[in-house]
Amino acid sequence: MLTLYQLLRRTMVEAAEPRPGTDPDRCGFIIALQTTRDLLVIAKGVFEQGIGKIGRRVLSTLSPARRSPVSTAR
Repeated sequence: MLTLYQLLRRTMVEAAEPRPGTDPDRCGFIIALQTTRDLLVIAKGVFEQGIGKIGRRVLSTLSPARRSPVSTAR
């Protein structure tokens, strides 16, 4: 399970890299997991050139940008 998790996270980072300013943290893990499951069930389009279906689906459903951390310590 850890291997699958790491592979999906890597796919999400690679999908976000070509888009300047896109934080990979905005890519939804559940979207990547569901897309992977769907691809394996139909066994079509799993290995594509470029970011593939997982990357395209993750990028089409980005979460809102995170707020900058604010420190209350002085």
